[in-house]
Amino acid sequence: MDLRNRRRLQAAIIVGIFAASMIGAAVMMMSGWAPPTRSYGTQIRPARNLAQMPMQLADGKPFAFRNRQAAWTLVALPGPDCAERCLRELDLVHRVQITLDKQADMLRLVYLGAGRGGSGLRQGLDARDHAVADARGFPREDARQRQRGAGHAERQGHVELSGGFRSDAPAGRSPESGEGGLVMPTTNLPLRVLAWIACALAFFLIMYGSFVRLSNAGLSCPDWPTCYGRVTWPVKPAAVAKADKAFPDRPVETHKTWREQTHRFAAGTLGLLVLAEALVATFASRRRFGLVIAAIVLIGIGIPMYMARNYVTASVLAAIGEALLLAVAFLWRGSGWRRIAVLALAVVCFQALLGMWTVTWLLKPIVVTGHLLGGMATFALLAWVAWRISIREQANWRVAHLFAAAVIGVVLLACQIFLGGWTSSNYAALACGIGGSAFPGCLGQGWPAMDFHQGFILWRGIGVDFQGGILDAAARTAIQMVHRFGAAVVFVYVLWLAHKAGRAGLRGHAIALALLLLLQVALGISNVVLGLPLAIAVAHTGGAALLLFALVTLLARARGSEERLDTQPASTIPVSAAR
Repeated sequence: MDLRNRRRLQAAIIVGIFAASMIGAAVMMMSGWAPPTRSYGTQIRPARNLAQMPMQLADGKPFAFRNRQAAWTLVALPGPDCAERCLRELDLVHRVQITLDKQADMLRLVYLGAGRGGSGLRQGLDARDHAVADARGFPREDARQRQRGAGHAERQGHVELSGGFRSDAPAGRSPESGEGGLVMPTTNLPLRVLAWIACALAFFLIMYGSFVRLSNAGLSCPDWPTCYGRVTWPVKPAAVAKADKAFPDRPVETHKTWREQTHRFAAGTLGLLVLAEALVATFASRRRFGLVIAAIVLIGIGIPMYMARNYVTASVLAAIGEALLLAVAFLWRGSGWRRIAVLALAVVCFQALLGMWTVTWLLKPIVVTGHLLGGMATFALLAWVAWRISIREQANWRVAHLFAAAVIGVVLLACQIFLGGWTSSNYAALACGIGGSAFPGCLGQGWPAMDFHQGFILWRGIGVDFQGGILDAAARTAIQMVHRFGAAVVFVYVLWLAHKAGRAGLRGHAIALALLLLLQVALGISNVVLGLPLAIAVAHTGGAALLLFALVTLLARARGSEERLDTQPASTIPVSAAR
């Protein structure tokens, strides 16, 4: 067995080890196995699904057991003689809830029974699936607290207050996830830390990928996912000589190979973080959790298949895996940030394919541009998830009305990012020259000769080496000028959006958005006038990512404010926001 096949076998074994562990975990989960836990209280048999039972408050109003705002619902099921004691226990827990401050909405307390001194619910559950939710034991209960939901109460079971708390194992369908499972708080600190680390790493990868691309290191590793058949890259003279012999058309450039391969390592780390985030998001739903595991296993198996040159099989496995992830993301209604986390995983997996095609298709412009858009999309999705699980926006109709305008801003910026990637991948950044003649005109003219048709042919076949570009001057000039026209449109619109955000009360956000916009324009002009310095060119890509982050933040705040308006009673909305 030669060195290359040995490396492939080693990679296949590594993938197999990870795949076996994930398949084993999926089988154990699907079979219903759960680790033993310590429980308190007495379990009700047979189990009843409280979420499907007609319930009403003590004042006769219907009680919405299903609601998206709460992560945990503590339910007291008293016996005939413990109503007073259970109410006291609930009152103590309610006081703990008050100390949670911003996290108070993540816990709701419900006493089920006939009230003080009345008969217990056990007989009622057996006789007629009906219950009364008595909230009179909450001395500080208000209208908002009663409307806090239990949209995450995806469990057929109860929590019984008898000297301690006890929760049943999952057994039913959830209103949000579709199947039963362990309810996980959506805003716990480890999850927020994971989300923000993944977001920060995605931003770093955008900057680092731009550095790799602009330093002409994009083809420094001619194979994928290895580099000259190695997990790392050739360094020693003997390894370099062997790599040069194996790839005579791409001699080793050690000062570039480390950039490309470390970029792949960082991308793999991001993939693991996004996978962890998606698994947490689907943990409460057995079926979706299993589909995510199956999708990752299929995509993982496709990697050694590709390395063994079984391209068709690898492509089919990857396509099935992507389809499973997209199905989970797009068919999971009412799941909030969870479906976005799964969508981010699908985008990251597709990003890996684009990275592979970037190398194997020799820097084809449409693939390189798509790779940039995929990185930006991953960053935007992870930023959305991070904000949605980290902030609780106040009800403000002016902020809520910014959502549609912010969506348009994101679409316009995405189009401009595409034009920027198309300009860079076709080596058209300096098509208008360098210095004073390059800006505000182009080649010293207001309207130079341009070939828009040739400049925007998206597909030119496979096998052409696009390093250095293949277009003539007129086509590259057309690309550069269209990029400038797009920049003008985005500048005007985002500046107007910043003004509108300021009038809605988001003054700090508006100032930051305007400053980022001005900085991005200044970096773009500097690229042209100064001859595309590497540091400024990389900063220009990072500036686009920061603008996208600012717009996604505005989106998250607008959506959060809109949801608060939908769930908050009119009597609790501030007068200034209700005018």
